Amino acid sequence: MPAYNTFLFDPPAPIAKVTLRNLQNGLTLPDVALLIDSGSDITIVPQASANHIGVPSILDASYQVEGFKGSPLVMPVAILEMLFLNRIFKGQFLLTDQDYVILGRNVLNNVAILLNGPGLSWDEYHLFTR
Repeated sequence: MPAYNTFLFDPPAPIAKVTLRNLQNGLTLPDVALLIDSGSDITIVPQASANHIGVPSILDASYQVEGFKGSPLVMPVAILEMLFLNRIFKGQFLLTDQDYVILGRNVLNNVAILLNGPGLSWDEYHLFTR
């Protein structure tokens, strides 16, 4: 079970490690840490991680999003592949140069996870059928 991050967040928060892949050249970057945030519509990945595997932002493409404090932010977009819980998610992801990056509902709504707040851990939820 992955542990919550107790160093960057107070109270502690669930962090997922994902692998990013450039669809053009096949380069991958494992262990990119994203905050599991079911309150976010979208997934935001680090610009530095995209740069590391050679993923460019799409020219003339950006989205305006509302920041945590309600202020509008314009964020660039990149097309890449994300591996999370042995599932592949391909498509457009927003990029940021900030340290605070998010795994949002556009990915989370496709998986079942169990947050164990008292245990400060999370895991994939497996529904057993009879």
